[in-house]
Amino acid sequence: MLVTVIVSVVAGMVSGLASHYITNRKFLLPRKSKLAFHPGFLGEMFVGSIASLVGVAMFNPETMMDILKVSILAGISGQAFLLHNRLATEQVKTDEIQSISKKLTELEKKNKE
Repeated sequence: MLVTVIVSVVAGMVSGLASHYITNRKFLLPRKSKLAFHPGFLGEMFVGSIASLVGVAMFNPETMMDILKVSILAGISGQAFLLHNRLATEQVKTDEIQSISKKLTELEKKNKE
């Protein structure tokens, strides 16, 4: 059981690290800004490991090869989930910027009149 957990976590971390590199073309180090902490590649390794643990717990693979397959697939799926959330956040930001721009244009028109 312990070996299954360790293999699952390591495979998920490696798939998270690989996905991070593929997405960003480099490894982003953890950093802290004024507003938030950005975990960089460590965050994606963490999500990959948790996703692989959940995948192994759900599917209960029997052989080591099956454990690796499930862990890698779940780790990559966790990264897809993160990417989807990032895209949704960026879309909200874009919509808000467009709304603000539209309101500013309306205010400028009213001020000219």
